[in-house]
Amino acid sequence: MAAAVVVVLLHFGGPNEKFLKEVRDARALADKPELVTQSLEKLSKLASDQGGDATKALEEVGGKVLQRANDLAKASDYSTAIALLQKAKPFLTGLGLHAETSLAEAEHAFVQKREAYNREAQEAYEALEPSLEKMPPPDQLKAVRDYRAKFPHQQYDDMARMKEDRLSGRQRQYDLVAEAEAKVAAGDPETARVRLADATALATSTTC
Repeated sequence: MAAAVVVVLLHFGGPNEKFLKEVRDARALADKPELVTQSLEKLSKLASDQGGDATKALEEVGGKVLQRANDLAKASDYSTAIALLQKAKPFLTGLGLHAETSLAEAEHAFVQKREAYNREAQEAYEALEPSLEKMPPPDQLKAVRDYRAKFPHQQYDDMARMKEDRLSGRQRQYDLVAEAEAKVAAGDPETARVRLADATALATSTTC
């Protein structure tokens, strides 16, 4: 009788082989950021049904989600980090996992940090606006780019980007006119006319 049981277990790969394969496959999905929610969903169901290795894998993937959210927060992308945590939390609830508590604490911290970050970005933008009027065009462009580099992923970034686009176009116009003047001085009026035409076309496109 015992020998028969061993034969059956060997033939079918053990009583948990199908379950363990499902756990491995579900955990592997989390290696791709775009599939982490699908991984959590599958592991959560497996953990609720059978626990064991599925619960351990769910805890592990929850840790990966937390690490990804921390990386986003370090890059000041608090909104994406918070959204990631909010998507993950339902799949970790009610199983007594450490990851559930960790994600909730991280979300609370990121919400507070986002509020402070947005306030700082707003104050800096409001100070930037009047200061640009006192700067020459090249310095204006640098100031706007410095602002965007310091404060990415926030509500004023779109306005700063549009301002950067306008200033970049204006700076390019100045450069084209300077090139045209240099070509005239070098006895190359044909190229000078081309540069001036380009500057005119650019002026028209940036004011439309």
